[in-house]
This record gives sequence, structure tokens and C-alpha cells, in this order.
Amino acid sequence: GKAIPSLSTALKMYTLNPAILLNQDHKTGTIEVGKYADFVVMDMNLFELPYQNIDQAQIVATFLQGNVVYDPAGVFSLPSPASPAPSSPPPASSTPAPTSSPTKAPTPSKIPAPTNAPTKPPTHSPIPAPTNSPTKAPTHSPIQAPTNAPTMAVTSGICLANESIVVVEVITDNYPKETSWELRDDATQLLIAEAWDEDFPNPNTIYTSSPACVPNGQCTTLTVWDWWCDGLSNGQGGFTVYLNGQVAGSGSHFGCQTSVRLCQ
Repeated sequence: GKAIPSLSTALKMYTLNPAILLNQDHKTGTIEVGKYADFVVMDMNLFELPYQNIDQAQIVATFLQGNVVYDPAGVFSLPSPASPAPSSPPPASSTPAPTSSPTKAPTPSKIPAPTNAPTKPPTHSPIPAPTNSPTKAPTHSPIQAPTNAPTMAVTSGICLANESIVVVEVITDNYPKETSWELRDDATQLLIAEAWDEDFPNPNTIYTSSPACVPNGQCTTLTVWDWWCDGLSNGQGGFTVYLNGQVAGSGSHFGCQTSVRLCQ
């Protein structure tokens, strides 16, 4: 399989990179001032472990927006308030000096020594680890069978006379499951067309989308993602977007994502 260049890169695959792809990196993905304090506390330093022993590290606690939501050992729970100190016994009353007539000495009343009531240690309610709500899989636009050449001819009769034809062609690299794209209207952000990793099952293969009809004078943006954040650079991969049969944009080395704006 693909070699992991470093542990830091591997951790970003589960933290910062998904936040970037979801346009949420201004809120989460890293621990910074102003972002959500969403993180886990491990019982080992992953950077001091051999790769083959990383699976031995255990989660001690989980925080969501700075609040403890999982802490089975009570490591981060606040201690219960201390019991108040017992009050000092009242001072003994003074006894008057004896008079000439004999007076029976007063019998001091017995004052029991104060005892501290035992305090029951607090019982922490078990808090289940947070679970992610299931997300409905997106509905994908149909993808045509691969063609043999990265060229595109305008197909008449598909769109209206006042509409432009947009076609997206992807040549997968050695890791096709990392690629996805979507076409959205700039003004309304409505989704016009899309393709996800399951639409690209084979490496080093050309996949051409069904034509999308866009009204003339309306601008759209094509956004292409790569989940490994190395573009389509492993092999002969790349993408090309056609507007009315003409190349409007292309790319292969773009990191996590790239965009092409289309206006007709």
C-alpha cells in the first residue's frame, strides 16, 4: 500500500485535512485560540512510540468544545468540596471565687468531642463516548463509461439554446478512491453535479461526466478534492473541465483541493 511519509501527516488525515475539505478549519482540526476545544487525551505520547505499537495507546478522556464528555477514571473531574472544619468547643464558664460558707464545687458538664462525619466519595455518572449521527450518503450524478481520449465534442440537443454545456473529465491516478468533485452555482451555492470516490473504482482510467446544462450569464465553480492531499499526481492522473467543448481548466498537482470558476 501507500507508505505514510510521517506520523504527523497520518494524524492530519484524521484531524486537519477533513476540516479543510469541509471548510471547517477555521473552527476545528487543530488546537488553537478561537477554535473548538475538541480533542482526546492519550495515555502515551504517539511520537515516542514505534509505529507498530501505536495501537497500544488508549484514550484517557474526550473533550467536546472544552467540556469533558468521556472520563471513566475521573482524571479530569472536579473534586467535591471539602467538608467544613468542626467548630471549636465553647469556652468553659468561669467559676466564682468561693465565699466563707462552703459551697459545693460545680460539676462540669461533659461535652462530647466533635466527630467528623464520614464523607462518601462522589460517584461519577458514566458518560458514554460521543457517537456520530449516521450521515446519509449523497446522491451522485451518473457517470458515463470511460472514454479513450481526453477530448470533448459539443453534443447538440442536450441543453437549451440559452444554456452552456459543462463536462468534467477525470483521469485517475494510482489511488482513484481519493478523488471527488462537485459543481455549484456561484450565486445560490446550489449543487449542479458531483462525483465521489465510489464513482472512480479503477486506477489510471478516464471517467467523463454527463453534460451539465448551465444558463448563460451564470457563473459556476468546479471544486476537485483529493483525500490524501497530494492531488492526482501518483501516476498520469489529472482533471479537465470543458465549457461548450473548450478546455476551461485542468490540473493534477493541487494538494488537498483546487477550484476552477466557469462563466459564459
